[in-house]
Amino acid sequence: PTLSRFEVLRVLDLSACNLRKSSSLQHNLKGVGHLIHLRYLGLSGTKISKLPAEIGNLQFLEVLDLGRNYELDELHSTLWKLRRLIYLNVFSKVVPTPGVLQNLTSIEVLRGILVSLNIIAQELGNLAKLRELQIRFKDGSLDLYEGFVKSLCNLHHIEILIIGNNSEETSFELMDLLGEHWVPPVHLRQFVSVMPSQLSALRGWIKRDPSHLSNLSELIL
Repeated sequence: PTLSRFEVLRVLDLSACNLRKSSSLQHNLKGVGHLIHLRYLGLSGTKISKLPAEIGNLQFLEVLDLGRNYELDELHSTLWKLRRLIYLNVFSKVVPTPGVLQNLTSIEVLRGILVSLNIIAQELGNLAKLRELQIRFKDGSLDLYEGFVKSLCNLHHIEILIIGNNSEETSFELMDLLGEHWVPPVHLRQFVSVMPSQLSALRGWIKRDPSHLSNLSELIL
């Protein structure tokens, strides 16, 4: 039966189902936009390469898990309608359409976003409720790093921050900027940077106000 028949469904978990194996994505997820009461949608490891536009109809959706979909490289522009979304997990090469992130103002956990444009870095600053942020940068642009650090200064509830880089070029600019311009919130428990880095940021944080690191239990540089 089509998904549209399950009108009062709250949870739909299709994780690890091969939605590409026997028929098209449009057939497998046809009618998902009619599940207006849906709170949880699990599509991790389903081998999808794009999201249907009707995902934007799920006004009450709180959790959207798109992890381990290695062919998915873009978030559909209709996701900006998901104003109640709390948790979004994607594979680390997914690029959000400009204008999507800035509207997800309820988001608390954001995993796997690839930041390739300065406008995307700036939009992160609107997500004031973020507690966990896992992102990767596509390149080592100084403008991109500056935009990100400026946004990060607005995220006062961050507890987990994990940063990666898709570029092979060595760059210390982001860590330097963090040391100079960002004071970690006292809630910060985990900081991971898998980018080429120096200890300048850590020295900067200790010198400015070491009390802000009092809850830090995991530090990986």
